[in-house]
Amino acid sequence: MKFTYSWLMDHLETNYTVDKICDQLNMIGLEVEDIDNPIQKYKDFTVCEVKKVKKHPNADKLNLCELKTINGNCEVVCGADNVRTGMKAVFAPEGSFIPGIGIKLQATKIRGVNSSGMLLSERELLLSDQHDGILELDKNAKIGDSLINHIKKNDPVVEVAITPNRSDALGVRGIARDLSAAGMGNLRLFENSKLKGNYEIEKEITLDKDLKEDIYASFILIKNVKNTESPLWLKDRLEAVGLRSINALVDVTNYLTFDLNRPLHVFDYDKIEKGLNIRKAIKGEKIIALDDKQYQLDQSITVICDENGPESIAGIIGGQRTGCSSETKNVLIESAIWDKINIANTGRKLGIISDARYRNERGIDKSFIDQGLKKAVEMIHKICGGDISHIKSVGSSPKPFKTIDFDLGEIERLLGITYAKKEILSILSSLGFQIVDEGKSINITIPSWRHDISEQACIVEEIMRIKGTDQIISTPLNKSIGVASRKLSSAFKNRSSAKRILASRGLVETVSYSFISDKFAKLFNHMNESLILLNPISSELNIMRQSLLPNLISSIKKNNDRGYKDISLFEVSHCYEGLEIQDQFDSAAGVRIGKAIGQGGSEDWRGRGRDTDIYDVKEDVLSILRAFGIKDDNYKITQDTPDYYHPGKSGVIRQGPHNILAYFGELHPKISKGFDIEDSLFCFEVFMSNLPNNKKKKSKGREGYRPSHFMPISRDFAFIFDEDINAEDILQTIKRIKNTMIDNVKVFDVYSGKNIPEDKKSVGINITIQPYEKTLKDTEIENISNMIISEITNKFDAQIRA
Repeated sequence: MKFTYSWLMDHLETNYTVDKICDQLNMIGLEVEDIDNPIQKYKDFTVCEVKKVKKHPNADKLNLCELKTINGNCEVVCGADNVRTGMKAVFAPEGSFIPGIGIKLQATKIRGVNSSGMLLSERELLLSDQHDGILELDKNAKIGDSLINHIKKNDPVVEVAITPNRSDALGVRGIARDLSAAGMGNLRLFENSKLKGNYEIEKEITLDKDLKEDIYASFILIKNVKNTESPLWLKDRLEAVGLRSINALVDVTNYLTFDLNRPLHVFDYDKIEKGLNIRKAIKGEKIIALDDKQYQLDQSITVICDENGPESIAGIIGGQRTGCSSETKNVLIESAIWDKINIANTGRKLGIISDARYRNERGIDKSFIDQGLKKAVEMIHKICGGDISHIKSVGSSPKPFKTIDFDLGEIERLLGITYAKKEILSILSSLGFQIVDEGKSINITIPSWRHDISEQACIVEEIMRIKGTDQIISTPLNKSIGVASRKLSSAFKNRSSAKRILASRGLVETVSYSFISDKFAKLFNHMNESLILLNPISSELNIMRQSLLPNLISSIKKNNDRGYKDISLFEVSHCYEGLEIQDQFDSAAGVRIGKAIGQGGSEDWRGRGRDTDIYDVKEDVLSILRAFGIKDDNYKITQDTPDYYHPGKSGVIRQGPHNILAYFGELHPKISKGFDIEDSLFCFEVFMSNLPNNKKKKSKGREGYRPSHFMPISRDFAFIFDEDINAEDILQTIKRIKNTMIDNVKVFDVYSGKNIPEDKKSVGINITIQPYEKTLKDTEIENISNMIISEITNKFDAQIRA
């Protein structure tokens, strides 16, 4: 937001300098980004007279000029064609800074002749792009007089950074109001327009029914205008804030956008076919806008149309066909309040950046629509003349102002300090709040231009920023006794533990955004549309992640593209199933590709090594589970993994039917192709929130190791099972047999083929029996074996092989 010092003075009666005003703006939360003060910029430049001009002795295109300056006579070398004896020019002495070329002037020799300064052109002074000759001043200019007295650009320009919540400060009057509240002067009274219309607008103006709740628009027609050049003061102000003058009608709308934060639009009334209708665009409609670009519209975009189609993209930019030119005789002026969410979405969709969009999408003063329109009509009438119509409005009138019951005790509760009630009421009144004193509390009506005020804390913030944070006295905290111990949650400890374990297994930690692309979310077949972001930081990061794998695989792809083939990455962080707080969960995930880490890469001195496989990621998972006290016999592995895992090459580790601890396995090839990765990816996901609390119970001593003095007994069994029986189910069944002294169970062989019936398989199982009290007799060993055979054959309808 830019404005000039004199422009601010139109709204603020003050004697403070521009530097003091800028200091105060910073203190009240309106950060000053730049001050372009001509007085400082041109302080070294003065009027001089060229007394004599002669040719440079060593250069045909240079002149040696004798000057009469404030410090006496001197000689400078000048190459300008327009330099002549008797002219008045701008002299820059040694040591001065030349703004147009960004150098500090030093005494130098030019082709062997000393030059004690410089005569300046308009471009070197940043007055224009003119650089064909030096700037010539009025012949009556006094020698030694400051340049600032002889140029029109002598008004300081201030640029302020406005935060998105402070849309009211996007007008010079809004900034003046804040300065007035901060004691920097008095806000000048705003004079409402007294002009009255004397006829009705003939052409019909309508608003579609489905838009009436969100839009309110007003129009005034001025006939028989003379659209001429704008007055010099208006041109200068627009140029100071970076806008070029077009014509009086357009310049007035641009001026009021910055002056009163009131975006407006002007239509050439004679170019409107039959009338205007505010509606949603029809998909495929096109408009050539005032920026000479063609935009294709869809049904989400609000437009102002006539019989020919869209003539303006509402609240953003007007159309070229009905724009005003020097030939315009009858002008229709529009002032409206639009749906700011729709404005923001439309602007992003079409890629249009305009001053109108910038203000409308942040919210403008809803009660100033008609008054702002009348102010524009008054200015246009004063410059261009014409006959004024009655105002014509469509849509719903703005809603009543919001009120807050403010407890004065909130100031001390939130800030730790107190202010006099009289002082509080004065600040709020100066900011435009309407106050009803109710003793210990006050009833506050929020002004229509303050969209950011919603609760008592907002009122406290307003009081604090106007009083100044530098006025808050520092109060030391009470000292605690002793050294505070670390307060770490169990979830934090669990995440840290998982990170250490995975790092120790050779995986490298990554940290990624909590967002992913909906393209990748769809690949994983479980995209929750409620997690799509309304305002994403990037089109590739537009949905909250439901899994850590997409970001990890993206990192794998980036490393692969840079020539790294053997990669193992992991991340421990949050994922999201929905919008509620209970839908957030902790996950530890990893991805491996290429050669197994620690087994030797393709050029490792230990040999070629081996490829990563499913057992590497399975061991990654089991390492975490063991650290959390989950023993190998305290879970079950099933094959009902999600669709993004390879069927038959993946598993689910669970405790009971509902508590899933982890997934592991090879990623489905179609997912790998979706990331443009050809090699196999092996992944795992551990759901930290489903793991048991890893708190160790206090005990007086460690449980003793119990060795056995008796030799273990090993027995092999071979059973014929149906082909779809899982080995995990067989092992778990044997482990649950009671009173058998079974110490270990493992599968040592799986066979199908010759001598095995079709749809059957032979599974060889090794069982270790460990006695602790005596050496077992053959009959006792036989009884245990029979128990195992009976349990397996009955449960699985299996047969013992001979």
